[in-house]
Amino acid sequence: MKQLAILGGKPAFSSQLKFIKPMFPTYSESKYESYFNEVFKTGMLSKGRFLEKYESEVSSYLGAPYVTAVSSRTIGLILALEALGIKSGDEVLVPSFTFCATVHAIKKVGAIPVFVDCNSETFTIETNNIEKYITPKTKAIIAVHIFGVGAEVYELERVSKTHNLKLIYDAAHAFGSTIDKTHLGNFGDISVYSTSPTKTLVTGEGGIVVSKNKEIDSKIRLLREYGNPGDYNCTEIGVNARLSELAAITGLMSLSIIDKNLSERKKIGNYYRQLLSEIEGVSLQKIPDNQISTYKDLCIVVHARSFGLDRDTVVQSLNREGIPTRNYFSPPIHKMDCYSEYNDLVLENTENISKNIICLPMHPFLTYADIEMIVNILRNIHINAEEIKKRVIQDA
Repeated sequence: MKQLAILGGKPAFSSQLKFIKPMFPTYSESKYESYFNEVFKTGMLSKGRFLEKYESEVSSYLGAPYVTAVSSRTIGLILALEALGIKSGDEVLVPSFTFCATVHAIKKVGAIPVFVDCNSETFTIETNNIEKYITPKTKAIIAVHIFGVGAEVYELERVSKTHNLKLIYDAAHAFGSTIDKTHLGNFGDISVYSTSPTKTLVTGEGGIVVSKNKEIDSKIRLLREYGNPGDYNCTEIGVNARLSELAAITGLMSLSIIDKNLSERKKIGNYYRQLLSEIEGVSLQKIPDNQISTYKDLCIVVHARSFGLDRDTVVQSLNREGIPTRNYFSPPIHKMDCYSEYNDLVLENTENISKNIICLPMHPFLTYADIEMIVNILRNIHINAEEIKKRVIQDA
């Protein structure tokens, strides 16, 4: 058994593994080189044919009628809220176990976030008691598809229709995820994907707003363009949320191999899960049987009592081996400094997961040998828990 680096041994990986690495076709061997050359030659850096092509191809891939590309998922969420008429003083139900942008968007339109706990197994918004949070001021729900696992869309659809609420999905992690073979972007009033470098579809920075309603899509497009319908006589107060032509071409490149990307991620994710399931004190996010996940992230929850060490000590031990990690999402939003008015709120599942979660390296270029090494290191950390505790205390 290899001596762990935290106990004086050599790191398992002499140069640190990459936590993420986007997949692209080879630039010089692809038609996309000519696309980039055309943009530079014509000087048409924005509002050109490649943005239209990108939106059309994404629409076709998702089977979604209306797709509008924007400069970020955050601005996409803001435009979604505005297009649906959510305004100052309106309440929006939202999980706290999510990236900060989900809730920042609510605050940016002047609405009031009402935090709902997450499901202890899937980490998505808990629906069992969600109706107790609804008041006369509640106008919308923002549910989040976490790490590629979809929220309970059928129950959320029922609740939103029963109470006449707008339903938005933050699908940042979920380009390629499906429920009952339907892409997640096809649920709710609006879904917003992210295409930043950590995601499955990548434009550099950017987002995609998906809707089923032509009027809503037209509103999104108007708001994306300052609220200017084309004659400079603005009919809405919008912003510049356009995606550039260069970003759109990058997106086309990424989309061209999305199925290969997703297939590789699924193989890697399933292999991780197979090996990790054998380690005492570690649990995994549940993926419902009717879902296919993007495996945007591969996360474990460390149970300190049975594993033998707390999350932070495990992270320290992994990092010493050249294995980078992320604690998504710690702290949860209701415990962040900028949301201090919510700091006393107790969300039991959210806080337990947030305090104990570790996201491991996850990208299509990991090898089975890499995964075996990562899991073996994690197993050795568990086996040597008592000795690691002593070493950490000595080094403190």
